Amino acid sequence: MNKLIPAAFFGLILAASASAQNQQQPSFSSFLKSLYMGNRNEISRSAAKFPEEFYAMRPGPQMEVRTFGQLVGHLANFNYLWCSQAKHEKNPAEEKDFEKLTSKADLTKALNDAFAYCDPLYNSLTEASGREIIEIVPASSEPPQR
Repeated sequence: MNKLIPAAFFGLILAASASAQNQQQPSFSSFLKSLYMGNRNEISRSAAKFPEEFYAMRPGPQMEVRTFGQLVGHLANFNYLWCSQAKHEKNPAEEKDFEKLTSKADLTKALNDAFAYCDPLYNSLTEASGREIIEIVPASSEPPQR
């Protein structure tokens, strides 16, 4: 009996290592998609669950620190900016500043719309496009031409 337990344990280790060797490593594009979807879902759920009365909460007395609502708006702004540049098209929200919105409903809608704008880009990633380096230019500048 005493020899059976170590032998069984050793057999389990061998089986687990053989199983791990058979699993294919994820590609770079699938890693990017997975990272985006994980962050997207976490941010969306956080924005939806955070109470509206705290959207104006600032984590300290410094006025240069964004409120929670401004952070949500900032994420919407930059998702539009980066994804429009990656798509090589004009930013559809260029004239808007979502950081200036104050209601939870408006901010969560802006955030979800920005994610919906980016989703097709991430869903269509290939190994080549996932490794493409794009230059992110400020919102006031023209996007780079290809």
